[in-house]
Amino acid sequence: MLCPKKNISASPKDLASWIDDRQAEGLYYFTREEAIQSLKTTEEAFRKAASRLAKKTRIVCIRSGFFVVVPLEYRAAGVLPAELFSADLMAYL
Repeated sequence: MLCPKKNISASPKDLASWIDDRQAEGLYYFTREEAIQSLKTTEEAFRKAASRLAKKTRIVCIRSGFFVVVPLEYRAAGVLPAELFSADLMAYL
């Protein structure tokens, strides 16, 4: 019996789903501008969604506008090891 395929081409409707999609692609960081543009949302909606995810330790704001996705295996530590995102952070700066 075949499982129904997930429609990957559909764009996510919320920040949490968008982050899950990025993580599935091996991307553990994002910028505020990138998220707002991809989700076609407002700054205020992004701030509220990001705040909720930060309280759950799902994301961490490393630098103003630069966020790191925290996978389950690193939730106790609260952040990814720096070597997994430092090159991307330096490129962002």
